[in-house]
Amino acid sequence: ELKPGTAFPSERELVGNLGITRPTLRQALLQLELEGFIRRQQGVGTFVEEPGRWKEDQKVLHLGVVTWTAGFSGYQRDLVGLICSEAVARGMELKTFSVPGQYAVFHDLARRVAETALDGLIAFPTALRGNLDQLAAIPLPKVLLEIRERQPDLDNVVIDSFRGVYDGVRELGRVGQRDIGFVGALFCDHDSGREGLFKMVQDTEFRFQAYRRALEDSGVPYQPKFLGELPFTDEVVDAWVRQKHAEGAMPTAIVAFDDLLALLLRHGCTACGLNVPGAVSILGFGNILPEAQRGEIATAVFDLPAMARLAVQRIQERAMRGGLAGLTLPVESRFKPGRSMATVCRRTVHAP
Repeated sequence: ELKPGTAFPSERELVGNLGITRPTLRQALLQLELEGFIRRQQGVGTFVEEPGRWKEDQKVLHLGVVTWTAGFSGYQRDLVGLICSEAVARGMELKTFSVPGQYAVFHDLARRVAETALDGLIAFPTALRGNLDQLAAIPLPKVLLEIRERQPDLDNVVIDSFRGVYDGVRELGRVGQRDIGFVGALFCDHDSGREGLFKMVQDTEFRFQAYRRALEDSGVPYQPKFLGELPFTDEVVDAWVRQKHAEGAMPTAIVAFDDLLALLLRHGCTACGLNVPGAVSILGFGNILPEAQRGEIATAVFDLPAMARLAVQRIQERAMRGGLAGLTLPVESRFKPGRSMATVCRRTVHAP
């Protein structure tokens, strides 16, 4: 009913007249702008566009977000929120799918996706091969977060561990640490059907490579006796620390796979009477626990908004323009100091 060139009613008027919420209104206005019906001029207002600029066939994309909810950490919840905000800002419609367990197979995911006519999927990590196989069976553009996986129609947005770990280890060397160990992470292989069978967490090798390069560049010797591979179990971690301490093979600094393993190692050291950071310095990764966020644990941080933006943008590109999948899009990490790292004081003896 509004003539081209006339001012569009204000948000306050529309909310009052239509009886809708402001977020709903803003999403509708975003869609009108996307389809060319209105134009916004910063500091001036919103106006009805000329009919020649209308694009009524502009596609509204429908995005699905798949999560495995057991053990869903705080940063992952934050990431879901950022993905939803990014998708809404791009005029997308959202649908979420979840299964109540990290180690439960999502058998009907393909059927549920087919019923909702989605244009793309963003999926959070899972340790189960069965869930990855479910994703592989869905013929849609897909983005998998944090896991480096090769599948049809799948791209990956991953954390580039190198810079965060490398700079943290270089800092340990700079403050005088020379006995620097590395502890990789193991997870239970629930797909094997064998209780107690563990696999190496995927990104361990990338963080280990950064650790080795930093030792070399710092002139610090690499000592295999200071290495470990541990599951996220306090009893096992405590036993490893006790054994290393008893054998005299306990490093004075430990680079842990992530913040959770760093926290377990701190507990194990304290139980053995080893003060952190007095006797042992510990470096985590991810900034994913409150202890790391408060600065109790030195760690590495990565850009959550960038991860959300890359994932949504990649789905939009594939859904609108097609093209081949198979991209791995990295989000860089950076070292963040914390109180779990200490400076080593060297005593200098002067000859008479």
